[in-house]
Amino acid sequence: MKKNLARFSLALACLLVYAPQSIALEGLKEKLDKIIDQAISDKTIVGTVLVVKRDGKTVYKRAAGLADKENNLAVRENEMFRLASMTKPLVAACALRMAQEGIFNLDEPITKWLPYFTPKTADGKTPVITIRQLLTHTSGLGYVFMEDVEGPYHKAKVTDGLAQEGISQEENLKRLVSVPLLFEPGSAWHYSLGIDVVGAAIEKATGKSLQEAIKSRISGPLAMKDLTFTVSKDQARRLAVPYFNTPNGPQKMADKQLVPFSKSGFTICPGQAFNSACYQSGGSGMIDTASDYANFLETMRLGGNNFQNLDMLSNKVGNYSISMGPGWGFGFTGAVLKDPQAAKTPQATGTVQWGGATGNQWFVDPVNKISVVSLTNTTTAGMQGPYPNALRDAIYESIAQEETKKVSN
Repeated sequence: MKKNLARFSLALACLLVYAPQSIALEGLKEKLDKIIDQAISDKTIVGTVLVVKRDGKTVYKRAAGLADKENNLAVRENEMFRLASMTKPLVAACALRMAQEGIFNLDEPITKWLPYFTPKTADGKTPVITIRQLLTHTSGLGYVFMEDVEGPYHKAKVTDGLAQEGISQEENLKRLVSVPLLFEPGSAWHYSLGIDVVGAAIEKATGKSLQEAIKSRISGPLAMKDLTFTVSKDQARRLAVPYFNTPNGPQKMADKQLVPFSKSGFTICPGQAFNSACYQSGGSGMIDTASDYANFLETMRLGGNNFQNLDMLSNKVGNYSISMGPGWGFGFTGAVLKDPQAAKTPQATGTVQWGGATGNQWFVDPVNKISVVSLTNTTTAGMQGPYPNALRDAIYESIAQEETKKVSN
């Protein structure tokens, strides 16, 4: 009897401890479970970890599907995923902290730190390019995957950072310098390798690797213990195998995989995750867990842990047209929602969102106190399109149902 009472007391204590974290929005678990299960069944994605936080509490967290379908290994909650462009907000946060510390001035020329980085405009002028312009993708730079295969970035053998082919970061940036700018810096918006340039400047200014600079300012204070550019032996056992979508379902990526997207596609080398000789790409190189990243997003939303006054959530590009489409602007960390109706999204004005080519997406909605991170091992269905949109819509449907219930009560 005493033993049973002790077990009951322990169970009750566990309930009291964990209940606040498990209270979901109206019907949220059922909605999200159904969407995830359907996406796996339909072979839209292979595996995923999804974390939804509201007002500081985890209202949904699930690992589902396979981390390695060839060996039938299930995704775990601490599964690690290649973040691709979800690296960018972390590097931006580091740069903004360095600006707070007085190391950077966002409006100073990048040549202060990288004297060789002097790309010219089409008419031969050498304009000033600032850290602010690089962070907001208004520098005039571009990306390889966004141009035709006969484009100048291809001809100069520039890499997007996902397939480095053994070159150094400085060599890649010098190749980038050899290509004319797409426009006068500050006059337009174009998604770009600008964050790779900022990453190189961070290394130069701190005298440390990019990972060390990020650890001292971002991942260390936030206890993001798994965030890395190169996995350890232990982490390698938790790193999801990457896949890409084909008409016949997701296929495992080869060593140098071309994935159709935009004009010429992403070229991805999964092996970079194990190779410390690869340079640390500020735009695409990091690896982490969903829980770590969700904590980063919450800190970004709330401004804690020395994130105060970093201005990580506001629009910085005026009325420039950006790749997210109508209704969106862009800040230091991602696209900023200016007009939900124009963007055809249920998210609130001021929501910040971005994704990663390897199958990931995140958003932070300050109005509804929501932070969401969806990591998958499937390019590109996990990044954009019906699957992440369905997750988003289900979350806001639950919010609307909760608000209706409050009014009726």
